[in-house]
Amino acid sequence: MAVLHDLNFAALWADRIVLLYVGSIAASGSPRDVLRPEILEPVFRTPVLVGRHPSLDVPFVLPRLRPERHEQPVARPA
Repeated sequence: MAVLHDLNFAALWADRIVLLYVGSIAASGSPRDVLRPEILEPVFRTPVLVGRHPSLDVPFVLPRLRPERHEQPVARPA
């Protein structure tokens, strides 16, 4: 058993994940069962993208950038 906060590391090494939220179990099961947007987004209160690791058959989780962060172009120095 290990306590991890890195979802991608957990996906690489764990056969079973228990996701806790405010002291209760939000989800448990295989990384494929738990690391899904509809489970992660309410717990972390942020949109996520879940894909597949490029060389292994495990989920890979990234935060999804909100569109409003990219509406204004970033000024670049001349």
